Amino acid sequence: MTIRQKSKRYMALIMAMALTWSLPVCVSAADSTRNDEPNISELTANVETDVCQVVMPANTEGIFDFILDPQGLINETDGAMYKGKKFEKDCTVFFRRRDGKVKEDYSRKSDSVTITNKSTMPVEVSLEVKVDPASLAGIEMTEDRKFKKDKSASLYLAVTDGEKEVPVGKDGVMIHKTIEAAPDGAYGYEYNSDTEKYEYGLKENIEENIFDNYSFQLIGAANEKGDWSALTKAVPEIVVTWKVTPKENAELRKDAVLKEDIAADEPDEIPEQQEEGKNPAEDEKPADKEAEIEQAAPVGDEGENEQEQEQEAPDNGGAIDGEVPADNENEDLNDIAE
Repeated sequence: MTIRQKSKRYMALIMAMALTWSLPVCVSAADSTRNDEPNISELTANVETDVCQVVMPANTEGIFDFILDPQGLINETDGAMYKGKKFEKDCTVFFRRRDGKVKEDYSRKSDSVTITNKSTMPVEVSLEVKVDPASLAGIEMTEDRKFKKDKSASLYLAVTDGEKEVPVGKDGVMIHKTIEAAPDGAYGYEYNSDTEKYEYGLKENIEENIFDNYSFQLIGAANEKGDWSALTKAVPEIVVTWKVTPKENAELRKDAVLKEDIAADEPDEIPEQQEEGKNPAEDEKPADKEAEIEQAAPVGDEGENEQEQEQEAPDNGGAIDGEVPADNENEDLNDIAE
């Protein structure tokens, strides 16, 4: 074999080896052996980041019960019929206070109802307050809390957020309020070793006061100039309904709509007109409230007076004291009042 022939043979062997080394190697993700080390052919996770989590008031029993006292008999007798309970002065409508925000046991304002948004998107609260006309039994609803030129047996009720108030009137009132989403940094990712999945949720040790909320109360007054003598058995029934709806892609998140209807207990009887030598009539205990909550979200505890209603779906103001608010008889709340 000549040197030239040998050279051709070695060159062919070298080319074959080079061709073998340059052949592509295809390995699928399914064929690769899984271990604890990251693998570039593996998708880590696809975690849903739209979270609808709204904290609704849970214990609303009796919160809108009230006592009508147009003659002011309760304060005139230092609340003698109520065995030492404290009543706010110069009031003709009294709501039972249990929140500890005022020094009195009864005041012209109810306890606050607060809705807190912990969602990753804003939500809209639609609040409706009205009085059942059939329960008025001759009492006139008015939007004038000073009862100017009014000599009828009239009742003033309004919704207040601590700054403004909207009269309920005879037709009721509808209020729309947007509650902003949880602030940046409130949510984060974590790995759940029990489920072996990544999760997106609220971080631990998050302060409750960072979340936006909407808080409202009812406030009331009765006309002292009216003739209430035939209405001592009247028990006006307040009906309060609120609905919470995610604002982003709401049409795709109908399962996340939270709704609550509350029919307030009937108020205690109006104290009978006091005759000489007689005390006001005995107070009647309020009837049991009928409250119904329709919700699609699971419910979890959130303290004594709150429950957390949380819903996950794809793509889709504060303590108010018992002081009298400034005159703003027909002002709307922060958003739209219809």
